[in-house]
Amino acid sequence: MYTGDNDFLIQAHRGYSGKYPENTLLSFQKAIEAGADIVEFDLHLSKDKELFVIHDMTVDRTTDGTGKISELTKDEIKKLEAGAWFDAKFSGEKIPTFSETLDLLENKAIASIEIKTEFSGYKNWREMIDFIIKTVDNRKMWDQVMFISFDPRALLAVIKRRPQAFTGFIDYQAGEEVLKMKMIEAAGIDGWFAPWNIVTKRLVQKAHKMGMKVLSGGGKNLSSIDQEVNILLEAGVDGISTDFPAEVMEILTKSKDE
Repeated sequence: MYTGDNDFLIQAHRGYSGKYPENTLLSFQKAIEAGADIVEFDLHLSKDKELFVIHDMTVDRTTDGTGKISELTKDEIKKLEAGAWFDAKFSGEKIPTFSETLDLLENKAIASIEIKTEFSGYKNWREMIDFIIKTVDNRKMWDQVMFISFDPRALLAVIKRRPQAFTGFIDYQAGEEVLKMKMIEAAGIDGWFAPWNIVTKRLVQKAHKMGMKVLSGGGKNLSSIDQEVNILLEAGVDGISTDFPAEVMEILTKSKDE
């Protein structure tokens, strides 16, 4: 997996979601402009089996529509307003398809695809993985995508089909970190992704000895972003997942100048 030119990787969580409507092409473009190496997003299948980039199972929170993605057609979803909920000045944004998102990210940033399973109420995740793999195969972009999930089964399903895929386990429950690392190492999973308040230098060193990348969730609040980023730099992680990529980039630049 190509990971950019930076020593410390920035993953833009749902794009530049701290300042722009999440999971939109605008948010992704602004993340790229801010210097993000990786853009993270979620996928859901429509009624007519089109992959759409949206976090929730329904369109209610982030559009002017209602209903489950799985019960709406591509045409119905494409008519929805996906920017004004965040701020009226972003009116006109739409829910992007997976293909539209890859068009934007190709050769600019890694696409970090979060796979949800039954634990998040998503029952047809195996079918969705089939459609994702077909799309990435057709575009020959395996060096430009990664798969992340709270559920190791989803990552194993990807690895079984495409062993070359980069996969990362999202570990958001404190406790037994080393045991979980050993389990995901044995499963062939490439990364351990944990929040900033769980990560320590000792755990990062342990993960690195196992050959795993460590990305940490943090940088979601501007009031604490400096503290979180500096803690993660001290711990030696490989990168941070943030809603504010430009602000993280600014902190990184300052730390290099000091």
